[in-house]
Amino acid sequence: AVADGFTANDCIVWWRDGNQMTPTASRPFPDDRYRQMIAGAARIAAAASGTVICAGPKPRSVIAEPLRSGPTEVAGLVGIVSDSGRRFSAAERTDLKAIAARLTRELSWLTSHRRLVAEGERLLASSLHDPLTGAMTRGAFEQTIAHEVAAAARRNERISLVIIDVAGMRQINLQHGHKAGDEVLHQVASRLRATVRGNDPIGRLGGDEFAVLLIAAGHDQATAVVKKLIHKLMGEP
Repeated sequence: AVADGFTANDCIVWWRDGNQMTPTASRPFPDDRYRQMIAGAARIAAAASGTVICAGPKPRSVIAEPLRSGPTEVAGLVGIVSDSGRRFSAAERTDLKAIAARLTRELSWLTSHRRLVAEGERLLASSLHDPLTGAMTRGAFEQTIAHEVAAAARRNERISLVIIDVAGMRQINLQHGHKAGDEVLHQVASRLRATVRGNDPIGRLGGDEFAVLLIAAGHDQATAVVKKLIHKLMGEP
């Protein structure tokens, strides 16, 4: 859409992702030579505040603006590419400057958001219990399974693993919002906890999957637990 607004053929955004400057274009790069040529032309155009026309049998015109995350720090570039030799006007360069300022704000926010999400996932992975449902996190639950399997082997006891997959969670989240979906997961975990014994570990395997390890329980007992849970979920408002 940005490229069309300039009556051009391509819009490329270079944004620093860690130590690398990653390009995102509105069309696939035809080859590495095009990518390198346009990157070099964009750097020159941004420094010179003008149009750069690339040489060759098919001359391309480039204008670019730096994405400044600080007064002296450049986090990327935004460039407009035309497949014909043309001189971009001063008004077009002014428009691109305004787009660059907005892009910098939005991409900076997106980078911060991703960093927070990654940090949250790291903290969740290192924790023992899921804050939403109170069940064990997957890592903690898998460690518990390994410990209980070894203990059951020493005692020559049977244990059973029950997995509960909540069907239709995506539709609930889409139609009623994630708050309603979170409440569904919380209710399922609460009723699962009320159904099993206190020494039976409960874990959250994934987004809408729970598991319970039934200590000293065989197949028949596990089936009875599942039927009781389904009855609780279907029979109570």
